[in-house]
Amino acid sequence: MLTNQGSYVTIGSFKLHKAWIILIGCCFLQAATLAPIMGCQGNFIVPICDELGCGRSEISVFNTAYWLSMIPALPVAGRILAKYDTRKVMTVSTLAVALAAGAMGFYTAPWMWICSGIVFGTFGCCVFTIPLVSMIGNWFHKRTGVAMGIATAVSALAIVVLSPFLQGCISQFGWRNAYFVEALIVVVFALPWTIFVFRDEPAQWDAEAYGLDDQANAELQERTGLDFHGQPGVPLMRALRSVPFVMLFLFAGIAAMIGSGFDSHLPGYANSLGLSAEFGAYLVSALAFGSFCEKLIMGWVNDRFGVWAGVTTEFVMVCVGVAGLLALRDPTLLLMFTFLFGVQDSFTNVSLPLLVRKVFGSRDYTQIFSWTRMGAGIFGSFAAVLVGLSYDVTGSYTPAFLGAFVAVLLGAAFVFVTFRTMRTLVWVDDSGHEKNPRAQAK
Repeated sequence: MLTNQGSYVTIGSFKLHKAWIILIGCCFLQAATLAPIMGCQGNFIVPICDELGCGRSEISVFNTAYWLSMIPALPVAGRILAKYDTRKVMTVSTLAVALAAGAMGFYTAPWMWICSGIVFGTFGCCVFTIPLVSMIGNWFHKRTGVAMGIATAVSALAIVVLSPFLQGCISQFGWRNAYFVEALIVVVFALPWTIFVFRDEPAQWDAEAYGLDDQANAELQERTGLDFHGQPGVPLMRALRSVPFVMLFLFAGIAAMIGSGFDSHLPGYANSLGLSAEFGAYLVSALAFGSFCEKLIMGWVNDRFGVWAGVTTEFVMVCVGVAGLLALRDPTLLLMFTFLFGVQDSFTNVSLPLLVRKVFGSRDYTQIFSWTRMGAGIFGSFAAVLVGLSYDVTGSYTPAFLGAFVAVLLGAAFVFVTFRTMRTLVWVDDSGHEKNPRAQAK
């Protein structure tokens, strides 16, 4: 028998905190929307081009439309989610995403894919971009990094499962029908959570955040002088004019450039080294598996040692991964260092939301994060083009990887400046009391 008791749901003799139910829902949301729509799109490109007689670059503009449309949509989505019921906004947005996915099964010209890309970029902000970090940040006072790591890692694991499944659908039923299956996955596995389960804040479900008890609240009050239940933090407009915001905005852009720039070019990089197409596919698998494992590890590191230790570890691992891909040619070693390079996905999916909450608090977290995430949209939209241009001009991916190494160092510098300047920020609670929480930087 299932009973609702404050922060817990009891099933027989088993008690489960509601935060973990929210996390399970976030996992389903990532696996049913982001994974099939963005992670498996590459499976459709060749059969579409073969049938329509168009170039692969024409269909690939879909990704550029997705990133560019996300830029103006993010701050609007942040305001909408902060003002209106999360479940209603997410349900409408999820339906729009499902319809755009299914519509691709009817398209007859390359430009039509741009329409779906725009829908994914705009409505997707309220499905697989902002709600995940907002809900996990609000529901988990402890184990935030682990929860964020689990939810984002599931999307990588889902790609491993859904990619061959959708490829089988394409082979068996054709790419048009496979798009209908993709839309059905979104509806069946995501909508029940958006309609019935999700709550943006624990209070909306008569609960408190996981790990937030009287002792934890008292400790936070003693450290900051503010009441956690009052959702203290830096007001939005004050945050947007601050140096830490600019630094995190640039960090998000650098992270997106490293990730979206190289993921699709790994098979081409293998080919440039004289290795087989099959090995290029293994590199992609190593990157995805590394992303899955390292999100879980980075989540634990952030919780155990703090967000600053977590992001520093990521910088070191990515630098080692890039150096290995630049210097080594042994296939086994290339797989190992590609696995390490996969940690770059944790920059935007794990560390960025944790950094935003650490620096700016909970007061306007959703909106501040949405503005910060715009950096990823701006830089990520042209990253893959720059990597491809590097090879077209020089006949080698070496300049691109050297650029990635410099980008990682720049990202580390941006985070360092954030750490040094966040102490000047003034937090405000619901009562209007101000406090400069210097202890937050420790």
